[in-house]
Amino acid sequence: MTAAIKFLKINKKERWLFIEALYWSGISTLVIHTLPFRWYVSWLGKPAKEAPLQSIEGKDEIIRLVQKALKRAKKYVWWKNKCFAQAVAAKKMLRKRGIFTTLYLGLNTKEQNKIDAHAWISLGNIIIIGNLPDKEWKKIAIFS
Repeated sequence: MTAAIKFLKINKKERWLFIEALYWSGISTLVIHTLPFRWYVSWLGKPAKEAPLQSIEGKDEIIRLVQKALKRAKKYVWWKNKCFAQAVAAKKMLRKRGIFTTLYLGLNTKEQNKIDAHAWISLGNIIIIGNLPDKEWKKIAIFS
């Protein structure tokens, strides 16, 4: 089945979320790769502050749909859609819907002479985008 037929078979809400995910993934990737961090750090949220806890009751469906849209978008873009760009896209998409999340940037330095970086979005204890692998991640930046 071609990508166009798959696109037409999903419902209207998911289709628009997919288009929005493509948009935010592209914008995020472009900004991250072309601008210095200090120029867009304010775009990420309030630094060194976690988002206030809020109930996800009634919002779990839209969270799931945003996750699904971002996973779909990742499959169809030609650029490398890394965790940082996905996390920023998720944060923007969820904030538009009144869901305030926390973006974390972390490092793993357990392996000698190797540094791994990772970004993830969470809502309280629930990780929305950027599932953490088994490694221990040291949080180096938090944005609400």
